[in-house]
Amino acid sequence: MKKPLLHQWLATLEGKKFASICSEYILAFRSPCIMPEHILLTLLEDENALEPFATCMPVIDDISYRTRDYLSQLPLARHICDEMTGEFAQRFWDRIRAIGEEAGLQNPTSDMFYYVLLQEDDSFAQEILRHYGFVLEDLHSAIVKGVPYHLADLNAPAPKKDGEAAQNGVPEELASLLIELVQVAKDGKMDPLIGRRKEVEELMQTLNRKKKSAPVLLGAPGVGKTAVVEGLAWLVSRGEVPPTMANLRIYALQTGALVAGASLLGEFEQRMQNLLKFIESSPDNVLFLDELQGFMGIGPNGPRSESGSATNLIKPEIASGRLRVIAATTDDDYRKTIALDKAFARRFHPIHILAPSQDETLEILLGLEDAYFQYHGVHFPEPLLKRIISLTERYIPQRFLPDKAIDIMDVVGAKYRLHRNDSQANQAPVATDADVEEAVSKAANLPSIPSAQGENDDFAGLANLEERLKAVVFGQENAIREVARAIRIAKCGLLSERAGTIGNFFFSGPSGVGKTELARQLASVLEVKLIRFDMSEYSTEQMVTRFVGSAPGLVGYDEGGQLTNAVRDCPHCVLLLDEVEKAHYLVHSLLLQVMDNGTLTDSRGIQTDFHNVILIMTGNVGCTEASAKSSRLGFGTSPNAPVDPDIIAAQFRRAFSPEFRARLTAHVIFSPLGLPEVEHIVEAKFARLAKLAKSRNFHITMSPEARTDIAQRAMAQNQGARPVDRILEQEVTSVLAQLMVDGKSRRTLTVVLQDGKVVLQQG
Repeated sequence: MKKPLLHQWLATLEGKKFASICSEYILAFRSPCIMPEHILLTLLEDENALEPFATCMPVIDDISYRTRDYLSQLPLARHICDEMTGEFAQRFWDRIRAIGEEAGLQNPTSDMFYYVLLQEDDSFAQEILRHYGFVLEDLHSAIVKGVPYHLADLNAPAPKKDGEAAQNGVPEELASLLIELVQVAKDGKMDPLIGRRKEVEELMQTLNRKKKSAPVLLGAPGVGKTAVVEGLAWLVSRGEVPPTMANLRIYALQTGALVAGASLLGEFEQRMQNLLKFIESSPDNVLFLDELQGFMGIGPNGPRSESGSATNLIKPEIASGRLRVIAATTDDDYRKTIALDKAFARRFHPIHILAPSQDETLEILLGLEDAYFQYHGVHFPEPLLKRIISLTERYIPQRFLPDKAIDIMDVVGAKYRLHRNDSQANQAPVATDADVEEAVSKAANLPSIPSAQGENDDFAGLANLEERLKAVVFGQENAIREVARAIRIAKCGLLSERAGTIGNFFFSGPSGVGKTELARQLASVLEVKLIRFDMSEYSTEQMVTRFVGSAPGLVGYDEGGQLTNAVRDCPHCVLLLDEVEKAHYLVHSLLLQVMDNGTLTDSRGIQTDFHNVILIMTGNVGCTEASAKSSRLGFGTSPNAPVDPDIIAAQFRRAFSPEFRARLTAHVIFSPLGLPEVEHIVEAKFARLAKLAKSRNFHITMSPEARTDIAQRAMAQNQGARPVDRILEQEVTSVLAQLMVDGKSRRTLTVVLQDGKVVLQQG
């Protein structure tokens, strides 16, 4: 495969012309550096780059005008760099290189430029290209196949069967903008209404009001707002509505098509007038605005319009009662977008759509089972549907029923449909627990989840939790016992009114005794991810903002918080906060909410769920004082000397507030390590090295004398078990590596103590 040679292309006449035009736009708009919009304008000047617009050439002028208008509104830069350099330029060329390698193209094409611009999140170039119909997946497919990419004819009406427009009563010029949902239901292309009768009843009551007969459905993503409107259309198609609504027609507006191709002055307003005139022509016509926040501000000047916007055009029509509207949006979008325009918001009557219960979701899935069987050809028995609901509620808490459960059904069904062959045409396979577990584990970003058999034996796994931890963490029996006890109680559901995490632990003890190792091994035994933060990085008030995100107006606000993002991506985890006493006191205040309520809200107002997190904090608080007392008693100051737990507990009480201590599941004090424990650690670490050596055909063992010598020298450094890795690397691993490089034929080695030194002996 030929690799794209970008530096050579930029040296060609075509590349130089491209860079020159980009520089001209940077200077013309006094931009600080190259931006996606400069590249988009450069493409629109190249005749060879206009092939995607072959069927809708008027769109080009509109995109160019709106992009120039966007750039003209940006602040003027004092210092301008008109070179093809900077963070965006590097990212842009890296993506061009990647898609070029994938497609086997040596020089970049215009389609590759459009493809990379569509990947540039939060840019106006991406927004306007999507607005006019560019689809990332379709563009990628065209590039890989080596065929030109073309937009659909945005000015042409959607193809219709003869008499279809007249049958639905939609004028030809509006046929591409509206979908009549009742007709879709009559054609059998809509899922039946299952449950949600109360919500549909409230929707019909609102539509029959004299004033404010414009309902807006509010609810979290995936709870079924659109399904309620489709359910009403389904009932109308079956004649199961009151006589006053028997002839109801619900027209869903395609918001993107409303402005597509409206390049001439007044063309958008004319479309809106035609749309309103048609909807108002009959009292039985209802306009459905799904994703109402996307409708806000759409106008002749693009997605950021204000004057002449669609909302300003429909406000008086809704207020007068001439226009009947159903809208749907999320609670967050309503609060951030619609509620800010009080004159527009007060025209609507809010109807709150809550997530269904598990029993209601089961009823929905049972009703959809036949439709998914007809499409995928696989059966979903009722016990499996119950398991889908149970697993999605447990492992995907950040999403809502019934959407997440339906998604898992669809994913499993798609797997069977993809691998179905002709020999299975007369057979109806049945989805299994393993299929569901695989789909849920991928959706939850987990390596695996317990099988149905494993969940039945879950208590057995908790019963031997201590033994499994003791096999990998040495010398800390009391700490392991305390952690296992608390986790068993939480996992068995015996914590009444539990609102926080699974467990909040604070590990105290000298450095190198296994506090972090126990957290790491606990995550390994429970088969969940370990998320670790070094709290010494959050010692100042300014650094604390990284935990939950910067305040509005500051750099990094849009990125969210490091802690909240990590837990949101992997809600089932062991969260390790190392050396928490070194963090700023504001961190302790943030953790109060996590420990008590199991939630934390970042700077963007997004709430993160911590209910499936095991929170472990480590620290050395009080260990210095305890070691000093041991020194006075003649033990010396080291992590291996006995420590007084009463002193550690007293210093812990001084370092942390009462409300912080009260929320802990357990304060676990780690004991110093003795020689036998350190020998076990040496043996365990050497076993891992021997396993790696065996994979390279080297057999290596260690004598007891060598093991004891390494353990004694590690303890003598007063750093607990930390020096073990360093000693093994210097005296064993490095020698073994040299032998491998030299190609020694004798591959059986023994680590022995010879003349007071640890050496590798062949034979």
